[in-house]
Amino acid sequence: MKSPKPYPRLKAPEDKCVPADAKQRGELSELAFLHRASELGFVVSKPYGDNQPYDFIVDVGPRNRGRSLFRVQVKSTAHMKDDRYHVKCQFCQKGGTAIYSVAECDIIAVHIIPEDGWYILPVDKIPPRDQLVLAARNCLRQGINGKYREAWHLLARG
Repeated sequence: MKSPKPYPRLKAPEDKCVPADAKQRGELSELAFLHRASELGFVVSKPYGDNQPYDFIVDVGPRNRGRSLFRVQVKSTAHMKDDRYHVKCQFCQKGGTAIYSVAECDIIAVHIIPEDGWYILPVDKIPPRDQLVLAARNCLRQGINGKYREAWHLLARG
């Protein structure tokens, strides 16, 4: 006997089912980030509560130069248009929304759900926008953010 699915699902490219509820999608992507970063040897911590504009702190160990802690905001998307994924890069604050800057987080990690792939975007290297457009894995033209696909090494360098 099959058990019922607890949440409605959206059909995504590559025949993967994606939770229709945005909060659940975000929570699953946070778990996916925790899993992938831990697999790669990073120490990952989660701040208590939901009051920070970032989801995780990644400890990359002591460094001679550069950072050893990164504030990471996890975003997710399954929304594709013209071989490009679209993801909102804004957060709620009193009186409306704001675009992420280095004051809020160091890295935006975007989970491309249908591909189970990641873009690791340093906030100080990308133009401030309320939405990012990211190429699908099979797209010939990767665009200006293509160099950040699976760029986990950016965390390792510190």
